[in-house]
Amino acid sequence: TLIIKLATLPLTKSQLESTTKMQTLQPAIKEVQAKYQSNPEVMNQKIAEIYQTNEVNPLAGCIPSIVQIPVFIGLYRAVLNLAKADALDEPFLWLPNLEGPTYGADPTTGSDWLFKNW
Repeated sequence: TLIIKLATLPLTKSQLESTTKMQTLQPAIKEVQAKYQSNPEVMNQKIAEIYQTNEVNPLAGCIPSIVQIPVFIGLYRAVLNLAKADALDEPFLWLPNLEGPTYGADPTTGSDWLFKNW
């Protein structure tokens, strides 16, 4: 997952930048909503003007998330296929197995599954 997070880092960065810009514009948008509450058409036009003058796209925070969804679905399916093939008990990199710790074991030795072969 670390490699996938690094691959999607530019998308996450743009998403966070867009969210920050939207948060800075919230007081102005709330003011317009309060002022033009009785006329939604004018209110939407004024809000669109605020977005255009500040060069903010309201959908820029959502689009990177939508692009990342297939990547994480693919990762989930890969792990699911490993589980179906009963391959989670094989070692991977420094992990003795991918199943993780045995629940119900002694809490003082809870990390033994990870470090016992070092």
